[in-house]
Amino acid sequence: MSSQSLSKIITEKEFLPLVYQASVNLFKALNYLKKDSSEITKTYYAALNKETDLFEDFLDNHGARENRTWVVFSESVASIRNFAIAGFQLRHVLDRYETYALGDSKRDTAHFQKKADDA
Repeated sequence: MSSQSLSKIITEKEFLPLVYQASVNLFKALNYLKKDSSEITKTYYAALNKETDLFEDFLDNHGARENRTWVVFSESVASIRNFAIAGFQLRHVLDRYETYALGDSKRDTAHFQKKADDA
């Protein structure tokens, strides 16, 4: 029996350029949030979800979750993806709220929209 890893082990020095290359689009999407923007659109959330999904796959393919150095980073990327999914759904509800004909008063509608925007 061999005690060697089934996966190729690479050094941190070898891994960092791969991470950089794989994360460029994700960080571009995240940097968009630094801009003074009053509303984030469904298109943005969809793009952020796509980029986090691709990068999370990259990290998973390289065993980052099993590495003490990279596990927190990997989980952070997964969290960003989940926030993007939630943001997309919330933005969808806000964009369509008036068409749902819920019978809410204007005050209740305004309260809901303010709380949703705050979220």
